[in-house]
Amino acid sequence: MTEYKYRNKEWLYKQYYEKERSITDIAEELDRDHTTISKWRRKLDIPKPPKKISIECPVCGNEFERMKSKVERVKYSNVCSRECLYEGRSSGIIEREVEGGYNTSETVKARKCPTCKKEFETTLTEDYKYCSRDCFLEEHSKRMSGEDNPSYINGSSYERRSYRGENWDEIKMKAYERDNYVCQSCDVKCISRSDYNGENGDKIIQGHHIEEYQSEEDNYLENVVTLCASCHTKLHNNKEFEI
Repeated sequence: MTEYKYRNKEWLYKQYYEKERSITDIAEELDRDHTTISKWRRKLDIPKPPKKISIECPVCGNEFERMKSKVERVKYSNVCSRECLYEGRSSGIIEREVEGGYNTSETVKARKCPTCKKEFETTLTEDYKYCSRDCFLEEHSKRMSGEDNPSYINGSSYERRSYRGENWDEIKMKAYERDNYVCQSCDVKCISRSDYNGENGDKIIQGHHIEEYQSEEDNYLENVVTLCASCHTKLHNNKEFEI
C-alpha cells in the first residue's frame, strides 16, 4: 500500500539519503507523523545524508568543508576564513551590496525603561524597550517566575516542558565534545552558562534535537547538534532557518 512505502528500505533510502528530502517532507507526502518516518529510518539502518560538502575558497584557492545548508544560505560567496572574506572584498573578488545604502541619519527617539524608569535614547532600527540587558533580565525573571512560567506544572521540575529525559545531560555533553563546543550553524565558539557576563548570552551553548523531541528514544547522539543560544532561538522562531 502507498502509505507503507516508508517501510521499504530501498524507497526510503532513495528519498531520504539520495534525494536528501527531509523527514517532515516525506511524512507529509505519506500522511504520516514525522516520528513514524524517523523511527523506520533508524529501524532500516538508513544513514543521514552528509551535512558537509567540500568547496574551494575563491580567494586563496584552498579546499575546505562547510555545512551544506550554510553554503546555500550564504549571500555573497563561501570563503574559508574571515581574512579571505576581507581580502576578497578589498580586491573586488567579492562584491558587497547594501540595499538602499547605509542610513547615516537615522531618527533617534526617546523611551522610558519599564524596569528602572530611566529615560534613554534608541533608534528606529534598534527600537530597544529596555535601557540595558540587566533591566530586561530582571523583568523577564519576574514574568517567568512560578506559575507564570509556561514550563511550570505543579512545581515539579521533572514534569516541566523543557525536560528532555534522564539521559539528556549526558547526550548533549557528548554532542558538545563532538562538535568542539562550536555552533554548527554560525561557527561561533560557544560558552557555558557560568561564563555569561551579561552581554554574551547569545553565545551560550545549547543542544538541539534535529528530529523533534518526543520521548527519551530521540536522545541519541546523531540526533543532537550543538547551537549557540542565538541560532537556537532563530531556528525555533523561523521555519526557513536551517542548520
